[in-house]
Amino acid sequence: MILKMKLFFPVLIVVMVHHGLSGQDLSQLKSTDPIRLTGTIGTQNTFFTSSNNLGYRSPFSNNLFMNLNMAIYGFEIPLSFYYANNNSSFSHPFVHFGMSPRYKSLQLHLGYRSMNFSSYTYSGLNFLGAGLEYNWKFIRIGVFAGTLNQAISDDPTIMSPRMPLYKRNAFGAKVGFGNYSNYLDFIVFRAKDDTTSVLPAWRNQLTGLENVVVGVSTRITVGRYLVLSSDVAGSVFTHDMGSYAVEIQGLDPILDYYTPRFSSTLRYAGDVKANLRLGSFNLLASYRYIQPDYYSLGTTFFNHNIQSYGINLNMLFLKNRLVAAASFHMQEDNVTKRQLYTNKGMVYTTNLTARLSQNFNLTATYNGFNQNQTDGRAVISDSIRIDRMMHNVTLVPSYNVIRGNTVHGYSGNLNYSMNKNQNQLVQDPGDINTLAAGLGYNLGMNDRRINLMANWSLQNSSSDFHDFKSHIFGIGATKKFLEEGNLNLNLNSNVSLSNVNDSMKGTSFMFSATAGYSYNKKHSANFRIGFNTIDNHDREGLYSVSGNDLTIGVGYTYTFMPIPGRSAAASPMP
Repeated sequence: MILKMKLFFPVLIVVMVHHGLSGQDLSQLKSTDPIRLTGTIGTQNTFFTSSNNLGYRSPFSNNLFMNLNMAIYGFEIPLSFYYANNNSSFSHPFVHFGMSPRYKSLQLHLGYRSMNFSSYTYSGLNFLGAGLEYNWKFIRIGVFAGTLNQAISDDPTIMSPRMPLYKRNAFGAKVGFGNYSNYLDFIVFRAKDDTTSVLPAWRNQLTGLENVVVGVSTRITVGRYLVLSSDVAGSVFTHDMGSYAVEIQGLDPILDYYTPRFSSTLRYAGDVKANLRLGSFNLLASYRYIQPDYYSLGTTFFNHNIQSYGINLNMLFLKNRLVAAASFHMQEDNVTKRQLYTNKGMVYTTNLTARLSQNFNLTATYNGFNQNQTDGRAVISDSIRIDRMMHNVTLVPSYNVIRGNTVHGYSGNLNYSMNKNQNQLVQDPGDINTLAAGLGYNLGMNDRRINLMANWSLQNSSSDFHDFKSHIFGIGATKKFLEEGNLNLNLNSNVSLSNVNDSMKGTSFMFSATAGYSYNKKHSANFRIGFNTIDNHDREGLYSVSGNDLTIGVGYTYTFMPIPGRSAAASPMP
């Protein structure tokens, strides 16, 4: 069932393409440039010195980088190189390669590729092999065969060998009917570890896995208003291929493809969604159910032994000047009622964005979270029961005034959050109340290409064990020079004052200046100098950190610009 990869290697080496390529449309080959080179090459270098003797940064940092993409008749060959303080890496198509050529309704996947069948069967994992997708009118076909994991089998006698890993072969197929709006897909996925792919010394420490998943995915669109969709799947998962086989009468044809064992489990998962649109009103309702120990080797890890409900609501009012959104999601585990306790979590949010006038906007957001425990097979003691509530409220107003070439921008933000354990029998250090506020002013003078900024922020976080306060005052300015504005200067400075429990105080000052210059869209250079001074100490004189930091950085980047060719000439004028 697994295709032999040797049949595809000659093809892959000839075309020399990388795993990051998108599908190449062979029907457009005639209008493609023969050779096309794009990308960047450059360097970034930093000098750092400090008087506080903490030694948390290297005095010198030197980086060289290259990211090039060569296209030969539409087939792309990316090359990358990176050097940083004597550490370098180089990647090229002969290490990781793949391509997805497309011709009309047919698309091939060769080399390192990925496909997507459904959430619970096979979704997005890279394979080394071959695949095919065919979508024509009402026919939907997808199939692949290859290797999900390459074997890792270092000599166990060497120092610090890597953790062993079996080679994992996989096969997947999807056959369906319909189009994007209405379809019905039947999916099968199989993966199996090759237990002979590692040295015998590792095999007693490593269990082989085997998995077969069968799924159904569907979507139904009712007019322009209602969309119903569903994904369901069943998974037979063997946790140890070395365990004894189980004889099941009446399943002889199935046993030719899969051998049930004492470590095998049969589990189910699925979800259903309904999306209703009525003018400016949109409602999405969803339900998800995943049995305990549901696994698929074709997906990344997701929570199991859960069921969840969700509702999302979006509405537009007053000719789209008022946008309102609300959502509620609840999730609980212990779906089979076999756990000692049941854990529940609820998340609810509301958001309101209002354009009150041409210049004034206001955004208000509330987020809430509740976590609690209830009885399962056992009765939980009140002294350890989890019952936590979190609230978060945010207000963000903004006001802009435009007078000729001058723009005045005023902004503010206010945020309050509360994290509280509602179990009165527990004194929890995680009970924290936080208040954050800020004001900002921005002055833009477009005719002079100058932008000035000033801001202030406050944060106050308190609990039964600590009280933290901080104030930050900042100013900044940007200026563009030269006729085309390709020389930029950016200045920033701020002062920070902090206090912990009225016993530990901190003061810091930061200044930075950054200049950037670009020429002919190909050359860009930057220079940055930053200075920072800190002074942290406690009232008793037992702790003190003070000193000055200086950072200087310089960099250069060259960009390869594509030379106009046939593809540019063939493109219609805008």
